[in-house]
Amino acid sequence: NDITGGGPIYATLDDAVKRRIRTTETAPGNHQYLSTEAAKEIVQRATKQVHNNNDDNKSSLAVQFRHDGRLLWPSIQYLTWGQVAALQQTASSSLDNNNNNNDSNNKNSS
Repeated sequence: NDITGGGPIYATLDDAVKRRIRTTETAPGNHQYLSTEAAKEIVQRATKQVHNNNDDNKSSLAVQFRHDGRLLWPSIQYLTWGQVAALQQTASSSLDNNNNNNDSNNKNSS
């Protein structure tokens, strides 16, 4: 596949928006959600207009995603809520430690 396009062609922008939402809903994790408004913004930025030859050999404007279709593949890694909480705790502790070190350095340099 060409990473600048080459994937499915959607007859209308609304068809591409519906597909983008459906992709989110069927992704693993059971907590995926994308509003219609957000999907429309994403699709408007991520598609290009292309000519689509209909069955009756008439050309019409349609849309096609510009990005690499592999970006829509399911993630190879999903975290549990417990893992996310542990990562947040670790990141928060690191930030607290950095802030404390900066405060100490600032006091020593005064």
